[in-house]
Parts: sequence; C-alpha cells; structure tokens
Amino acid sequence: MSHDFEKKETKELTNYQFKQIFSQEELSCILTKGLREAYEDAFNRFPYNETFQPGEIDTMFYEYFHNGYIFVVSREEQIIAFSSAVPIVCVPDIASILIGQKGVSESSWYLPDVGVRHAYEGKGIVKTLMKKTLEILPQTSVTLRTSEDNIRAQGLYSSLGFITMPELRQEIPRPRMNGRVESDRRLFMLLRR
Repeated sequence: MSHDFEKKETKELTNYQFKQIFSQEELSCILTKGLREAYEDAFNRFPYNETFQPGEIDTMFYEYFHNGYIFVVSREEQIIAFSSAVPIVCVPDIASILIGQKGVSESSWYLPDVGVRHAYEGKGIVKTLMKKTLEILPQTSVTLRTSEDNIRAQGLYSSLGFITMPELRQEIPRPRMNGRVESDRRLFMLLRR
C-alpha cells in the first residue's frame, strides 16, 4: 500500500472508533448497543442469508472473548463492524480440518467472524479493522473461512496477504432467510507470518 493511500485511509476513517473489548461487562454493553444488529446485518444478506436464534450471537461472542480477542468499530455510538480472533485449537471443527495443512499448526490463530454493516461496505473500515486485529495476534499463521460466493471479502483478504487454501471446502448448513436450513460452501484462507 502506498504512503498516500495510508494518509487518505486514515483521514477518511477519523470519524470511526476502533476498539478492542477488554471486559465481559464491556462486551455485554456492546452487544446491547448494536453488536447483535451489526452481526445480523452482515450475515443476513447475500451470500450468507443467515438467521439466528435468540442468544446465539451473544454465545458466540462470549466464547470469542473468553478464548481470544474481539474488536469493534463504531461511529456516532453505533457499532458498524466487528472482528474476532481465537487460537485455532479453540474451534475443534476448524482445527480438525486445518491443523496439519501446510502452514497451519496448533499455534495458529483463526478469525471466526469479520463483518460490517451493509451501509458501510467499501469504505476501508474492514481492511483497517483487519490490520489492527492482525497487529495484536502472535506472529504465527492466521486462518479464516468465507463463502465461496463472497468475492469481495476474498479480494480484501488477498490484499492483506491471505491465500486461498486449495481444495479445502466446508459445507455449512444454517437456517436461512427463506425459512429453510440450507448449506453454503466456505473456503479457507491462510496468512503465513
């Protein structure tokens, strides 16, 4: 990234607050002040079209908090983006697929959820959030999973140095906005550090 872009990116994002969550009380507050809604907005549209049971989002984020890190981005006190990072061994279904693959070990990290409200896509918020998230993590490989159909996210992750792990796919059955449980295919990406 050129220095001029960094200046532009920093200037354009001055109205946004990037924050790491440091306490369970803070997480509880953030969940009630918009994190749930931001999560739903990020994942209840194409390509995921997912719906969530009451309490499901809270449970995920409490697990992320207890095992790793959570970051949020807010603007005018509204949560607009989020990311999470946990040691890969804390996510057994992912660990069983990835540990042993070239570049992935028990010391690797996994980014289970990264998202942004639809109205804020394409503004550089997630790229900056990802950079801040990666800065905090130990210098080991980092993995993530995204929909095969989420071309925009794949491009973003590639621009940060992630590479698609060939032939590794996972079918994810989830309740969808149409009221049915349907599967979508996810691919895995790896950042070697």
